[in-house]
Amino acid sequence: MHRGTGGIASFGSEHLPAVAALFQNTFRPDGTTHPASLEGYLRELFLEDSWAEPDLSSRVYIGTDGAVIGFIGALPTRMAISGEPVRALTASTLMVANPGENPTVGARLLRSFLSGPQDLSLADTASPLVRAMWRRLGGMAADAFGQDWWVVLQPASFAAAMLDRKRRLSPILDYLAPALNRLIAKITPIAAVPEPPANGLRFENIEADELAEHSSELALGYSLGPAWDAPALRKRLRHASFRSDGTRLFMRAAYRGHELVGCCLYRLRRGGVARTLDLIARPGTHKLVLRDLLARR
Repeated sequence: MHRGTGGIASFGSEHLPAVAALFQNTFRPDGTTHPASLEGYLRELFLEDSWAEPDLSSRVYIGTDGAVIGFIGALPTRMAISGEPVRALTASTLMVANPGENPTVGARLLRSFLSGPQDLSLADTASPLVRAMWRRLGGMAADAFGQDWWVVLQPASFAAAMLDRKRRLSPILDYLAPALNRLIAKITPIAAVPEPPANGLRFENIEADELAEHSSELALGYSLGPAWDAPALRKRLRHASFRSDGTRLFMRAAYRGHELVGCCLYRLRRGGVARTLDLIARPGTHKLVLRDLLARR
C-alpha cells in the first residue's frame, strides 16, 4: 500500500503503537491504562495467539496520510459442529478514530472481516451501530445470548457500584453499604439469596490448568461447541485476567465425583458487582452452577 492511497491492510507489529493509542483514546479516555502498557497485550493477543493463522488476521485502516485510523481484531477460535472441526473467527475491538470524520471506515473493516476464509464468523458485545452494520452485511444477532442480566442480591452495594463507576466515592459508599443492606433485608426481602445446591455435586474454585485439562468434556452434548486445546486455553484465560480496575478472575467448577460437569468464570472486586464471563455446563446442570454462583456472596 502506497502513502496517499489509504485502505485496509493486515495488522502487523509496525501498527502496534498506533493501535494501542487508538485503543486508549476509544476505550480508556480517562487515562486508566497507558498505551505503552497495551502494546505487549495487543501483540500477544492479536499477533502471537496460539491459534493464529496467517489468512485470519486482524485488520487496520490506513488513512491517506499513512496514519492508522481504524482497527478490527480477529481472534481465531477452535470450534466443532457435530464433532467436525470448523474455522471460526471472532471479531473484537472495532474502533475508528474520529468516526464523524471517517463514517465508512467501521463498515469497511467489518465487511473485510466477514469476507475472510473462515467457516464461521462471530462477534462479542457490540454497540447498536455495530449490530446494525452486522445485520446489513448478512449477519444475525443472537439477541437471547446478547443480553445483560442482573440479579440484585445486596441492593445498597449494587446501587453504590452503579453510582460510583469511577470509584471516587468508594470509601464512603463501601462503609455505608453493608449497614444499608442489613436494614433493607429487615424491611423487605427484595432478593432471596439461594443456598448452595445440595444434590451430590461438589463445587470448588479451580485454576486455569485444571479447566484447560478438562475443558473438552464440557462441550459434549452440544451440536456447536468449543474445541479447545489446553495450552491455548491457558493463554486465553491469562488475557481474561488482564484488567486494571482492581477485579480478579475466578473460576468455579462443579464436580460429580471426579468428573467436571460445569464451570463458571466471573470477575469480582471485593464489595463490588460480579460480572459473569462464561457459564458452561453439561445439559441439566446449568441451573445448579448458576445457583452456586449466586450463593457466592
